[in-house]
Amino acid sequence: MADVKGDETLTTLQQQFVDYADTTIDARDESELHRAYYDGDQWTSDELAVLKTRNQAPIVDNRIKDKVEHLMGLERRTRSDPKAYPRNPTDEKAAEAATDALRFIADENEFQQIRSRVAENMLIEGIGAAEVVV
Repeated sequence: MADVKGDETLTTLQQQFVDYADTTIDARDESELHRAYYDGDQWTSDELAVLKTRNQAPIVDNRIKDKVEHLMGLERRTRSDPKAYPRNPTDEKAAEAATDALRFIADENEFQQIRSRVAENMLIEGIGAAEVVV
């Protein structure tokens, strides 16, 4: 017998994905343009054609990439380890245990590298996310 509830859930999830894809077309196009600019692809095909007729090289002084790289270096230099703080003076031991747990999870998930990749996506495309699984 077919799992009706499972089929309804799948249909709902598929519709949510389609809705998301439809409503974010402009944002995704803009993100692709931002990534292209970061990668140095800053000339349109029409501009390249004009340059070719003039026998000019399409030179790019990519200041966008320079700025992003500077900000990424700043992100790496200002990293800090996770820390839990107690609500009350009597919660010091619990806060230390929570800090140890947070640091273990961060280490096991290579959180520093994930943080940098998300930061890069935030700076270039304007959106970034990560999932830390315990």
